[in-house]
Amino acid sequence: MIYAQFFKNDGFYTAFSIKGHAGYAECGEDIVCSAVTSAVMTSLNGITECAGVKAEVEVLDNEIVLNLKERKKEAQYFLMALKMQLEYIESQYKGTINITVTEV
Repeated sequence: MIYAQFFKNDGFYTAFSIKGHAGYAECGEDIVCSAVTSAVMTSLNGITECAGVKAEVEVLDNEIVLNLKERKKEAQYFLMALKMQLEYIESQYKGTINITVTEV
């Protein structure tokens, strides 16, 4: 199971943590993991490189964490789009992704 946790403060996305394995297929063959990785990397690059939003990004063993260092609407668009894409993937491949939003 992939666990995607988004964090909001006063309705504003401030961070996310995505970890785990979808379990749809073997590692290296899992199309769900590939789709999630692609969506996450597109969002990270969009936030930090395209929009120029300051963020702390940690790539850990089987986990990616992003913490925004500033509030910019451009980052919100990328984070909302990431969440929507993960919801779409989960709707197509039930039981592979658990998405939560936590108010902090």
